[in-house]
Amino acid sequence: MVILGLMASVLYPDYSDYMRQRRLKDAALAVTLDLMLARAQAVSMNRNVSVIFSQSPSNRYTYDAAGNAVTKDIQSNLGFYDVTLSADNNPIFSSRGIARNAQGTNPVATVTFSNPGGTKTVTVNIAGQVVQN
Repeated sequence: MVILGLMASVLYPDYSDYMRQRRLKDAALAVTLDLMLARAQAVSMNRNVSVIFSQSPSNRYTYDAAGNAVTKDIQSNLGFYDVTLSADNNPIFSSRGIARNAQGTNPVATVTFSNPGGTKTVTVNIAGQVVQN
């Protein structure tokens, strides 16, 4: 029993780090999928679809597809309780699948995810491609 206790105390920090990194990766994947869905809906509905991020580090973003915006919270809705996100711009996907922002820059948007396990970024380019870095 003592041996199991010692092994658990040695392995626990590694498991905690693993779970932090896993939550970070999964949060980035969840937002990546929403960005890809926004592009697909823009094409299928033949209208602009925007994804709006807070200008300061936050845990929320708003997805507006058919004129009825839905706000998602990566901490409470998706369960990534220690992950925050920030973005430099808000991507707007057109009916042709290309992306733009108000400033006309490329990349269109870079979303940065962070928690005690590190950082991860997701980039939207002008062609509408969404890439995890």
